[in-house]
Amino acid sequence: MHSRLLDALHAHPLLPGFAVMLVLTLSLLLVTALVTRPNGLGNRGSLRAQVTSWWYLFPPVFVAWWLQSWGVALLVLLIGALAARDMFALMKGAPAGSYRALLTALIFVEAVLIATSNSMLGSAGMLLVAGLALWRWNGVRPRGREPLLLALFAIQAAGLLCLPNVAAVQTHAIMPGAWFLYLCIVTALNDIGQYILGTAFGRHKLSPRLSPNKTWQGLGGGLLFSVLFSVLVGRGLGLASTPLLAVFGLVLCFSGLLGDLLFSAGKRALGVKDFSNLIPGHGGILDRVDSLVLTAPVLLF
Repeated sequence: MHSRLLDALHAHPLLPGFAVMLVLTLSLLLVTALVTRPNGLGNRGSLRAQVTSWWYLFPPVFVAWWLQSWGVALLVLLIGALAARDMFALMKGAPAGSYRALLTALIFVEAVLIATSNSMLGSAGMLLVAGLALWRWNGVRPRGREPLLLALFAIQAAGLLCLPNVAAVQTHAIMPGAWFLYLCIVTALNDIGQYILGTAFGRHKLSPRLSPNKTWQGLGGGLLFSVLFSVLVGRGLGLASTPLLAVFGLVLCFSGLLGDLLFSAGKRALGVKDFSNLIPGHGGILDRVDSLVLTAPVLLF
């Protein structure tokens, strides 16, 4: 029986991924129904916006995984283009034109690096650009925010350039792109766990200056969700042993939190609540992928 199951999986290598996607979609449908019905859970805070925002994010991830290498590359470029759009809108004043040209150039370089499979080298280059921009930035003034925006864009590009490499990793998993799917799901569920338990039980602030809504109770929820679903999704995709997947869950939880705090600090310095209103109730693309900016390189390394 076990050998027949393995033969079936090898004959249809994407089958485990489709099974994971089906379970996740059904779960999301159930939670959406709970938070959108009259007198439902969605009447508490912005839980409804939090849940429905994932309908904007999970389908592109699934399509990218299904298309494999080209799909992941296009997803990275789409995120970069949307992030640049948000940065353009936030740039004001005389120097904005030159910084917009630099952002456009970074998008072009990002595309070339992905097409030539040099995304690891590109990550280092983007971090260098971010470092230079931060070095030039010495506080936000009415016309001095552009270097910080450039730095934030370069940091997200450096992190997300690791996604094609994550998708290419083939350990003993039987499914192509398994690590990419695993990473996106666990990172997202870590954010959801932090939000749900933080909203329900949050009492003690984790970082009041950077992110007032973050609580230690929310971090506990993120740890619970991250470890639990790391094991469930990882075992379902045949990635690694249970103890190793539990460790990965812990590491991804904390790296995701640091990514969130990093971009929260950037928004605080810029004096904005969200990068844009692209996703109703949840801001711009960088407001949703900030955790992934650090979890992608951490998992890869």
